[in-house]
This record gives sequence, C-alpha cells and structure tokens, in this order.
Amino acid sequence: MESAEPDHAKAASFGVFAMDPETTLRELARHLVVGQGEIADLARRAHIVRALRAINGDLSSTLAEWDGIQQRWVTERLPSLIAAMKLALEVYDTFGPGMTRIDEPIDAGIWNNKYFVWERELSPAFAKPDRLD
Repeated sequence: MESAEPDHAKAASFGVFAMDPETTLRELARHLVVGQGEIADLARRAHIVRALRAINGDLSSTLAEWDGIQQRWVTERLPSLIAAMKLALEVYDTFGPGMTRIDEPIDAGIWNNKYFVWERELSPAFAKPDRLD
C-alpha cells in the first residue's frame, strides 16, 4: 500500500535541495571574516619571519608552508565560500526568506549543482580559457 507521506529515503537518493538563505549567508560571512583574519595573521607572521631570516637562518620550509596556506585560501577556500554565498543569494532572490526545500529530483539536482559550477568558475585554479582564439 502506498503511503501518503513522502519517502524521504527515496527523495534523498535522488537528491533534495534545502537551504535557509539568510542563515546560510550569515554563517558564510562569519567563515569569510575568520578565514581572512587568519590569512592576514599568517601574512604578518611571514613578513616578520622574512625580516628575521638573516638572523635565524633557513626558515624556507615554514615560509613555504605559509605560502601554501595562502595559496589554498585563494584557490580553494575563498572560491568555495563565494560560490556558496552566490547560491544563497540566488535562493533568496528566487524564493525569498526562510527555508526553501526542493524535493523534485531534477530541480534539486540543478540547484545542488550550481554550487559546484560556480566554485569551479570562481577558482583561479580553473581559470584556463576553453580555447584560444
């Protein structure tokens, strides 16, 4: 006998999209502020270490590690945060405030995929042109 209640396990297997854009934007903004603060702190420390390198000897591995963290921020974390913010803004602009839930598998898949497309588009790591004219 078919139940009148939606089969959540079946919906999850096909994908569901759900988001409260206002809450999401606030949380993403917090991550952005904290992350950028961490990067700024690392940059200040790296500047001091570079200035003291002549006194302390070879600190290239520490500096390389910090440079790697900064590079990952620019190529991975920042594009991820901005893509998620862009998605939250589109959800808000399309559906308004409050929780949005899309159970229809194709529509949910489209909304779920937008983040990954935008993350890739926003990452300098993928900034290669498709073709050269």
